[in-house]
Amino acid sequence: MSLSQRKEKILAAVVEHYIPTGEPIGSKALCEELGFSSATIRNEMSELCELGFLEQKHTSSGRIPSSKGYRYYVDNLMNTSPLEDIECAKLEAMLRSGAKTPEKIIENAGGVLARLTNCATVITTPADKSASISKVELIPATAKTAVLVLLTSSGIIKNCVCRIDIDINDNIKDTFKKIVDKYFIKARVAELSEEMLEEIISALGTEDYAVKPLLSALYELGREAGESKAFVRGEGNLISHSDYANLSELMEFLQQREQLSRLVSFEENRDNSRMSILIGSENYFHEMEDSSLILSRYAFGDNAMGTIGVIGPTRIDYSRLIPDVEYLTDMVGRLLAENFGDNDNN
Repeated sequence: MSLSQRKEKILAAVVEHYIPTGEPIGSKALCEELGFSSATIRNEMSELCELGFLEQKHTSSGRIPSSKGYRYYVDNLMNTSPLEDIECAKLEAMLRSGAKTPEKIIENAGGVLARLTNCATVITTPADKSASISKVELIPATAKTAVLVLLTSSGIIKNCVCRIDIDINDNIKDTFKKIVDKYFIKARVAELSEEMLEEIISALGTEDYAVKPLLSALYELGREAGESKAFVRGEGNLISHSDYANLSELMEFLQQREQLSRLVSFEENRDNSRMSILIGSENYFHEMEDSSLILSRYAFGDNAMGTIGVIGPTRIDYSRLIPDVEYLTDMVGRLLAENFGDNDNN
């Protein structure tokens, strides 16, 4: 629903007072700022309460925004400003530090955003179910161990150290390459299955059976490449926010990576919009009902996507945090493309 211009001004004033102070505000305090009489503001506030945009915790206290009020403010009234060039340069330098792998870039972004916003951040690694395996490398490390590297058509890189029972000689490497070329190269990661792996292993001859650990490890890397993993950074920042009635419940929820992945995936699959903002009761899990979640998607390759977001109390500075999240998301996408996006050179 749409509010009158006067109601919008009053709602915006209440939100912009409450976010930095955490204190309810009454009609008298807004008279000079808005140029309306105290009685007019009081009546409009009363109507905004009836409509669900404001709340009054006690009959003698002023008003505070409700989740519905924050939502209307964010959608219709909020003004945001892009980051200053000097801030952008500083953030870029922080993100580039130690950017050796896609996962490291993304983890760095989560840490930087947590320090920047004083909130918890949630980040997911890129995933692309439509991707196929484009390259596999076996790099011997010692006589019986090797680094296994997998690259997908979306530019996602996965690697692990694998050990087998015999020396990794030329025969082992040739056998492994033949099997990889036949069964894995160009296979979609979404189509990899345990049944497929078992069929490949059962067809191995006695001399070739030594490569089983390598094939099992390659299968796991392929599955990981098609799945997104969620990480949380800066949970401790939430302790500094006094708005939470049950902070311990939220902190426990943030440690449950499966639930966290579900939380993010709901929004990733809900629509095609780049940014999602869930406020208070709009969140899908009751542990998040006192929180706001700002999520933004980054792209990596043609189809692979992940998410970077902020979790904080509903009384967060949306006008400042949204540009922060947008910039970090853009920067992550650029860094991933710059460092890992050229599949032909990998």
